[in-house]
This record gives sequence, C-alpha cells and structure tokens, in this order.
Amino acid sequence: MGVPVQAWVVAAGLYDLAFASFHALFPVIFRWSESLARLDAVNRGILHTLNIMLSLVFLAAGLAFTLLADLVAADRLGRGLLLASAGFWLVRGALQGPMFGLTHPWSKALLPIFALGVILHAVPAWP
Repeated sequence: MGVPVQAWVVAAGLYDLAFASFHALFPVIFRWSESLARLDAVNRGILHTLNIMLSLVFLAAGLAFTLLADLVAADRLGRGLLLASAGFWLVRGALQGPMFGLTHPWSKALLPIFALGVILHAVPAWP
C-alpha cells in the first residue's frame, strides 16, 4: 500500500509554506536595503512587490493544501491546482541555470529542491 494521496497533498503544502517563509526573509537574507539601493525606486518597488505577492501565493497554496488536503485530493479543481504548482516548480527549476548560473554551490543545490517541488505537487494530481 502506497502513501495516501492526502499525505502527498499535505507534503506539497508544507513545501509551499516553507517557500513562503523563505521568500518573506529575502530582504534580510540578501540584504536588500543595501543591494537594491542601486536600483531606482520603481524597480526596487517592483522587486519588493513581486516577492511579497509570490510569498502570498505560496502561503495560500500551502494553507489550502495542508488544511484542505481531503478536498484537494478528491476534486478536479484541487488536482488542477496541484498540477499548476508542479508546472511552476518545473519552470522555476528550468530557469535556475539561465538566470543564476550553476557555478555557485547554492545554485546547484536548488535544482533538486525544485525537482522535489515538482514531484510533491505532481504525484497527488494523479491519484
């Protein structure tokens, strides 16, 4: 007997919640007050806004997948959202090399982490 679909959905949700937390910390981790000071106000605002909105998307998906795992697993819409999330992580992984290069150890380490995101979201989409 395999892992119940709901457990996969919850795991995907926890993954998304972890990324919501990670993105919420970006301004501190990457010292944005210093590193983004060279940008004009509009581009700095765009970057902050996109990061906040992405954090909210991860938070919403994470909460839905963890708190409503039974509904997500049993519903075509829920499985469609899981599939869309799997596609998100697939594209994010594909962009790692072209956007950030693969010379830094952290850049290389993120590839399997993004692959895990694809797996955690795609597996429960096909119960």
